[in-house]
Amino acid sequence: MGRALSAGTRHQITRFEASRGLPPLAVEDALRRWGAFLGTVGWPLYLPEPHLPGLDLWDDRELIERAITALGRQAGRDLARVVAPLDADFLARTLPNPCAPKAWPWWRRRCHDLGDILRVPSQAP
Repeated sequence: MGRALSAGTRHQITRFEASRGLPPLAVEDALRRWGAFLGTVGWPLYLPEPHLPGLDLWDDRELIERAITALGRQAGRDLARVVAPLDADFLARTLPNPCAPKAWPWWRRRCHDLGDILRVPSQAP
């Protein structure tokens, strides 16, 4: 994952998890899964469908975001600094989905291939 979190940030994350009834290391596990997914080789990055059993990266990224915004300023920046290179890789290997609802978080408004979105029935071969 590159950069390690400071002890103070890890402590605040532990408090965040406890205050929300999350299991210990929930944020670290979500960060690890997000990084492992982005460790796959190739472009485009094929995105999983939401809510696949045992593989819901969208929930993982949402948890990371909730932690960033709930932690103190310095700890939030520390966590954001660790996730930033992963997010940059995600953005570089995906495309904006023009059909995604604006209410979705930015990582859900991405897709791997615009072919299916842009294919118009009247243009089908």
